[in-house]
This record gives sequence, structure tokens and C-alpha cells, in this order.
Amino acid sequence: MMMKAVLSNADHPEYGVAAIPLPVPRNQYDHCVALLEALEIGDASEADCRVDSLDSAWPVLNRLVSTKVNLDELDYLAKRLDSFTVGEFSQFQAMVEKLHLTSMKDLINLTFCCQQATVITDFTNLKEVGRDHYMNIHGGCASMEELEQLDGVETAVLLIEDNEGTITRYGVVYDNGMQLSQLYDGKHLPCYHYEADMTVVGISSRWEPENSRNVTWIYLPASKGQIERAMQRSGIADPKDMRLFMADSSFPEEVDVALDFRCDNIYELNELALVADKLSCDDRRKLGAAVSMAKPECASQIRRLAENLDLFEFAPGAHTPEEYGKYMIQRSGHFEYDPNLDEFYDYERYGLQHMGYVAETDHYRYCLRCTPTPGDYQGYLYCYDKRQQEMAQKDKIVGRVTFADGTAQEFTDPNQYLQTIKEELPLRNTTGFKHETLSEDPEIKKAVDDILLDFAGEENPRRTCNYGLTEKGLQALRDVADPSLPHSYAWFVMTDCNTPQEQLHRNLTLDEAVELYQNSDHPEKRLGVTKDDFATVDFVRMVDGEQTFFGDYQKLESFKNDPTIFEAVEQLHQELEDMSQDQGMTM
Repeated sequence: MMMKAVLSNADHPEYGVAAIPLPVPRNQYDHCVALLEALEIGDASEADCRVDSLDSAWPVLNRLVSTKVNLDELDYLAKRLDSFTVGEFSQFQAMVEKLHLTSMKDLINLTFCCQQATVITDFTNLKEVGRDHYMNIHGGCASMEELEQLDGVETAVLLIEDNEGTITRYGVVYDNGMQLSQLYDGKHLPCYHYEADMTVVGISSRWEPENSRNVTWIYLPASKGQIERAMQRSGIADPKDMRLFMADSSFPEEVDVALDFRCDNIYELNELALVADKLSCDDRRKLGAAVSMAKPECASQIRRLAENLDLFEFAPGAHTPEEYGKYMIQRSGHFEYDPNLDEFYDYERYGLQHMGYVAETDHYRYCLRCTPTPGDYQGYLYCYDKRQQEMAQKDKIVGRVTFADGTAQEFTDPNQYLQTIKEELPLRNTTGFKHETLSEDPEIKKAVDDILLDFAGEENPRRTCNYGLTEKGLQALRDVADPSLPHSYAWFVMTDCNTPQEQLHRNLTLDEAVELYQNSDHPEKRLGVTKDDFATVDFVRMVDGEQTFFGDYQKLESFKNDPTIFEAVEQLHQELEDMSQDQGMTM
């Protein structure tokens, strides 16, 4: 949800104004800073930008108009709000008004805790009110069994009768005992993943204690300006006075192990991130294998490997000569593979004949061969992954830790893995301790982040449900996409989306939803369906007389093979296109 802030110099209005898009796009950050510097404002840490106007879907933010703000704080707040759901939209605005918040520090901190509040905008649907309230007081997560057994009406009635709500322009709000978060101290913005980053690096002055809470986060790849301003916010003038540590990484494990944060500087790490960010998933795995083989000693050497991956041949997922032969013939691009002749290929023989000299490490098998073609004597180094086969033969591994001396340990017990991280993390600078979480269990992934952020002196703002689906959730996702199972369909109509007047009409039949949509005179409205109380998709939206049909259902596993959905789509097109023609609407 983009915003636009018009900023000026309060002391020199004659300098003009700068229009800044929020959140600031990564590729426009340096340009926006330059616009502010031309007005002699835009300090890295001081609030020196007067807000002349703020164009956003958040009316409550208008209280910032005529106040002074800091660009990075304003950008951070916009990023936090951009990720909010419709419910969080109301929670944030209602609590801002209830608490009379005006400072950027308080507004940012509220984004981490407003989800605890309950806001009622429609007292006619107490069942839904009770359901939302139950979710709010349980951290936004609840099992399907809990929700099925919940008496939503009773829960809502108890809330209203036993608590004193506050009437705001955004609904009646109940704070549920919420205490304003203090994650943001007014200087060091909490770690927050807004975009897909290669790595998140924490920086602090080397004169600070190692467990200092005074950490500034840099999300790589970043612009030069972003790095320099982060240093300024930390009071660091010389990169040599900087202490680095990695909080999160999308690099292959081998790259993480090879990086030495005591020696690498932030600019070399950023150059590596810029190159790695452009690699495909397969090429990132290939980079990991190349790093394991070449054993680079610094970020710049890893970057050069990433820039020259075409010099390596990598056979991911190959565990045997036959699998190696299949990869080379079918997928390497060196041959014109014909699937109609598949039975005539001797993959194992090819693999045995062409693997040549073989060397193995813990994770990979390297094969050197030569092709003495007249006039073209070339050598080829192939590398393929052994770990998939090894993992299949073991108990399910939840995590792995490594140390600088080469020792490693794998864990099948989550508690032992988490305890090891707690014990070894404070010693990482001397032991070279690294960890890799292999489990997809959301609770384990969150517990690891809890430990890391606690070590950095911060609380984890993400809930368990933000880490993905549990096994039960994954099964529910598979079930909802299974055409052989019976399914339920609850149609809905939403009006005035993302505004304080938003209304959601749920649990409708298709005919009821079409009738409600047709008869609604709201300038913005949309119609969609929730399948099995689990998967939701929109089909049609109207904004200011222009109607748009969406094709997302054709891409989503939960809907694309569902004959009921396709019949409904045909009905929607027929009835709603007829309506648009009758009323003179555009499509």
C-alpha cells in the first residue's frame, strides 16, 4: 500500500518541497536522499523533514502533517504498515487514536503490538467478532479444532459486557491489556524483513560491548547510500571501527561457513550479495558446491566464484552413476535429448564412462574427465550433491551446527538443537560457530529466530504462523486441492476495501453473493469465495464503475482443477457481464 509524503525544510520553505514515495523503493533510495539534501534536510538520524502532506490510505497518519520526521523512520513505518492485513489496518488506527500517539517512536512500536487489540466495526455479526477476538488474544494463531468448538457469539458478548471499549473513528476498540512495545529505542530500528534479502547484517561500533543492544540492521544487497546512512545512525565513521554479525542469510550453507565476519567488510559483503541476488536457486546451490571445492577465504573470492559459475558443471540431486548419466543427457544442455528414445539410453554406462577421476567430500562428489576431441581438448569438472541421499537414510534432521575447526554436529532432537544454539552463540567469535536450520517446522524456525534476536537484545515481532504452515496445515492445503474429496464453498462480498467503512459479508451462497454484489451501490466492491474455510480467492472487483475479472483461480492449486469453481466462474461472467452492459460499465 504505497504512500507519498511531501517534505520540506521548515526553516527555509522557499527551498521548495520533495515528493517521496513510501516505502522507498530500493533503487530510488539514494535519489530520494539527494532530493532531501538539496533542501538541506534528510539527516540520517535527526528528525528534520517537515511533513507538508501525506497521501495514504491511513487517515490516522494525518496527525504527522506539520510535524518533523526522519526519512528512515518514516520509511520503516511505511514498510511495517504495508504488510498489514485488513484487520491490522483497523487495529493500528483505532489504537493510535485511543492512545493519542503522535511520535514516530510510538507509532513504530505500536506496529509490533496493535495485533493484540480487538476492534468492532459491525455489531450485527457477533460470531465473527468473537472469532476475531479469540484470534487476537491468542497471538493470531488457532487450530481449526479450536475455531470449530468456539462459541463466537458468547465470546463476543463476554468481551462487550466485561470490558470497557473506546469509541474511535475506526470502530470500538478493546486493548485486551496491551502494553505499548518498546522494541524501538528511537535510534536503532528493529530488524524487519520487508523485501527478499540475501542476508541481514547487524552492525555496531567495535567499542560497544559484544552483547550491546545498539545494533543497526543492513539488508543486503543495499545501495552505497543506505550503507553509509546506517553507519551514521550507529555513529561509525570508519568501516574499520565496525563489528559485523549475520542475523539471517539466503546464501548457501557453504557460503555462510566460508564468510569471516571478523575480516570481511560491509562493502565486500554487499558486492557478493549483489551478484548472488541475481542467481537462480539452482545456481545458488551450484555456488555452494563451488565454494566447498575451491575453499575461498573472503567475500571477494566468493564473489568471483559466483561471477564465473559457467566454468563449473553441477549435477544436483545425482547420487549414482545412473542418475549422473540421466542429468548429463537430459538436463545439462550438452545433448539433444529425445524422450521417445528414453528406453534406448544406457544412463549408468554413460555415467561410469564419463565420471573419470572421482574425489569426495562430506557433501559432494567431484568428477574430473577430459574430452580429447581433435582440435578441442577440454577438461570438465562435475559436482553432484550427496546430501539428499544421506538425509533420506537418516532420521529427519532438524538442524546442523559447525565450528571453525571443522567439527560438525547434526540434530534430530529440536530441543537439543535449540539448546546448543543458546550455549554456543555467545562464543561464536572464538569458535566460529555456525548453524543451519533444516526443519520446515514453523515452531522450530521461530524458536531459532527468538534465540538470535534475544541475543541481539530484541524481541521477535513475527508470530509462529508467519513462518509457514505446520504439517497439519500442509495436509489441509493438500486436501483442499484434492478433487476426489468433498468441499464446502462460502462466498463473500467485500465493500469499501481498506477503508474504515469496509464491510465483509461472509458465508453466502453463490446466488446470494451475486445478488448482493449487483445491488450494492458502493464505488468499490469485490466478490470471492473461501473453500473449506481454508483457501480464499477473489474473482471480480469493481472500482469507480470499472469491473475487472481476476484469473488467479487458474494458478492456485486449491482452485485450478475444481469443476465447481469453473462452473461458478462461467455464471459470474454471464451475470456480471450482462449487468455491466446494462449499466454502462467498463470492463
